[in-house]
Amino acid sequence: MARDILLHIGRAKTGTSSIQEVLANSEAALAAHGWRYASAARRGSSHRYAAVYFSNQKRLAFDPAVLQQQVDALAAELASTDQNTIISGEGFQNAARPEKIAPVIPPERTQVLVYLREQYVWAQSTYAQKVKATEYNEDFETYLQTADPRYEVMLQRWRRGFNPAQLTARLYDRACLAGGDVIDDFLGVIGLDRTGMAPSQGDKNPSIGGPLLELKRRLNTVPGFASLRAVPRIYRAWLDLAASDPRMRQRPWAPTPVVEAYRSRFVDSNSRVDQDLLGAEAGLSAAARRARDLVVAAPDVADVGSAWDALASLRPEAAESIRAVVEAAAKDGHAEALGLSQIVLR
Repeated sequence: MARDILLHIGRAKTGTSSIQEVLANSEAALAAHGWRYASAARRGSSHRYAAVYFSNQKRLAFDPAVLQQQVDALAAELASTDQNTIISGEGFQNAARPEKIAPVIPPERTQVLVYLREQYVWAQSTYAQKVKATEYNEDFETYLQTADPRYEVMLQRWRRGFNPAQLTARLYDRACLAGGDVIDDFLGVIGLDRTGMAPSQGDKNPSIGGPLLELKRRLNTVPGFASLRAVPRIYRAWLDLAASDPRMRQRPWAPTPVVEAYRSRFVDSNSRVDQDLLGAEAGLSAAARRARDLVVAAPDVADVGSAWDALASLRPEAAESIRAVVEAAAKDGHAEALGLSQIVLR
């Protein structure tokens, strides 16, 4: 009863959530073509339980018994199904020893699929996400000093530990994706198209940028602001404003010499990845060359007042909670809070 398996391992910020959402809502369409999106080990639309189990990342946040139960259920499902199966979780990319996955997901039956994003563009996206979702408050140039996605290392780990002949890498770049869309591209890997598939609901987690990103970065330094991070209406406020105003989605910016120095760190390893897996025109080196041709103006990050005014107008209840935290910190003499108080308390 052994059938084929497609194991999608990310990477982060390459449309993974959109792919998973479509797959999770397209059971009938997939079944019509002999495929299924595995039901075991899922949390939401992602096979997060299995990804966390094998990556060892964030395992402390889960009950070990639950993780084991979910992984055992996935193994049983793969052993019993008469359909080809898709498994997707970007946490799989962090598996230190992919060979440990083999007892659950048999390598001889499995094609591993990973999407890679040109490193500087990836850094822009991950920086914005980190500032938005955590208390991280360093500026973008400081972040670039430690952002070091050397894909070659991760790919070698999977080649050594899993099935080297069954590793497929694709470039997350509209110029190279089938139809310019990652969902179309993903389905094409297994010979399918959008016919009968559930529609994508769009980006439910838009990146924040421009003055909104700078506002959030500065707020992250304020004592007490971290307590608001888990409040849904606060997090939703950032997303809603970013979705409604393109200025609030402008990507983080760095001077050209800084960008070129950052990209130079990956030239040799990217060349080897291109040669081994991606090809010259659909590779990381070509993506970097295309990006250099784009003239991108620095966003007006200093205008945090406009971001605050827009946020307060769109989500006044969220603004009120933020205002109270800033006011309390300013009364205690916190320097950043004193500066922000001139904006949020006016």
